[in-house]
Amino acid sequence: MANVPSPGLLRSIRGLGDLDLNLKIRTAGIVVDRSDMGSSIVLKSNSSNVLVDCAIPMEDHSLSNYLPLLSDRIIVLGYLHQATPQETRRHETFEFKYSIEAVLIKKTPGLNLEEWEESIDIN
Repeated sequence: MANVPSPGLLRSIRGLGDLDLNLKIRTAGIVVDRSDMGSSIVLKSNSSNVLVDCAIPMEDHSLSNYLPLLSDRIIVLGYLHQATPQETRRHETFEFKYSIEAVLIKKTPGLNLEEWEESIDIN
């Protein structure tokens, strides 16, 4: 897990180049925009906006029950890749170079994040 930044530092994404694509990343921030239809959110921390395409388990409820609300502080685990034009069109008011294909959770007391990370195999 050496390439996983500490939670709360989206600024670590700034300045990444194409060689950094598919970097596994764990970070936290505040939700500033969301799209139920595209199952995506925009996470902001330290003046950086990053698009998150959410891999959320679907059950009998609406996807909107799983996506965080605006201003929710959440933790994201996933893989970085260059944002596509289709991804950025969903949130036209934001500019970002990167997207995270991710699983997300709200910050919950008692969560063992490292154990949770190790239990997920994203290839």
